[in-house]
Amino acid sequence: MTRIAKIYAAYAKKLRTANALDFDDIIFHTVTLLQQERSVLDYYQRKFRYVLVDEYQDTNHLQYLLTSLLAGGYKNLCVVGDDDQSIYRFRGANIENILNFEEQYPTARTIRLEQKMW
Repeated sequence: MTRIAKIYAAYAKKLRTANALDFDDIIFHTVTLLQQERSVLDYYQRKFRYVLVDEYQDTNHLQYLLTSLLAGGYKNLCVVGDDDQSIYRFRGANIENILNFEEQYPTARTIRLEQKMW
């Protein structure tokens, strides 16, 4: 086992011992719950009529799933981001989330900062 793998295993053990979750665990378990329990998903889709995500270019796959699940009811998802400013690939950020946004949400309206709105 590599040194990094040993350190991560020790970290994971400390979390379990403390009955704690880190940020990624919280998102993972939330996504799992929403995917497995339709009544919970329905409740939160009704509760969050609008979903806003800033720095969307730096979201990872789990964050993409979470926002997609929550916004799935009303389809009111607003994301803000700049594909030229993606800096968190080392933390799992997936630039494809923002690059493919218009394909995933074909009815979305894109507003560019350099674009005049009226």
